[in-house]
Amino acid sequence: EELQRDPTSRRAVVTILGRDEGHWYGVDQPCTTSVQFLIRNNKLITIVTMRSQDLIWGAGNDVPTFMLYAKLMAAKLAVELEGLYFNVGSLHVYERHFDMLEKILSGYDFKILDEIPVVTADNFDGIIEHGYIDEYSALGAWLQEVEL
Repeated sequence: EELQRDPTSRRAVVTILGRDEGHWYGVDQPCTTSVQFLIRNNKLITIVTMRSQDLIWGAGNDVPTFMLYAKLMAAKLAVELEGLYFNVGSLHVYERHFDMLEKILSGYDFKILDEIPVVTADNFDGIIEHGYIDEYSALGAWLQEVEL
């Protein structure tokens, strides 16, 4: 709503706080602290700020998830997608994932992240209205292919 009201706004920031008891009482905190959306030259810039991110499990889920959010937002605002940027305070790999990292680096096709199907204003409204992504849509098929 902020960017629809004022496309030049710097105030379209979503702050992420935990809602469950564990988060409220300091047991855990969400790794993602905020997401900011900016429109510049009729293109959407999405900036994700994280206090911490595990390169294996975290990034593997975060990059496609926030790319989806960016595409949905760009479609809703009827602008092009400029880019998705991550600002991570502590990026790390746990020792238990070292072997997995070796396997990923030796053969994983990172281009699949660029192949997320186009989300348009037409199918964006359907996703919001129904509360789910149709498994037969291009986006649903892509999600099944990458097994998110």
